[in-house]
Amino acid sequence: MIRRDDARVVYVGGQGRVCAVSSHDGSVLWERELKKGGWFKIVNPFLSLVEDENVLYAFCSGQLFVLEKTTGKILVEGKPIEKLKHVPAVLAGDATGAAAAIAHLTQQQAAAASQTAAHAGIHHGGAH
Repeated sequence: MIRRDDARVVYVGGQGRVCAVSSHDGSVLWERELKKGGWFKIVNPFLSLVEDENVLYAFCSGQLFVLEKTTGKILVEGKPIEKLKHVPAVLAGDATGAAAAIAHLTQQQAAAASQTAAHAGIHHGGAH
């Protein structure tokens, strides 16, 4: 776990990875591969980061991720945005707007998963 009183933490990203690094001694506090799989690293190595109070927003190869700052745990993995897959992207906005966007994205993903599960139940006989 990162303790703020020990040292300032700097977040570094590239090639589909994000790291938390101590500015005190340069040690890597945590490292997270955002997505495993060949296309992710090949499509676009650029990664944009925005730090919020409790989370870190990372955007790479057309996909938005929300990470817990103290551990690097991926809290939200957005769906890829095809038109932004092959270009470097810049993240901007206030934390309130970003948090609202993530909440909306999470709700959309939950609804899609629910519809997929319901659709699968219909085609596989479902419960009687």
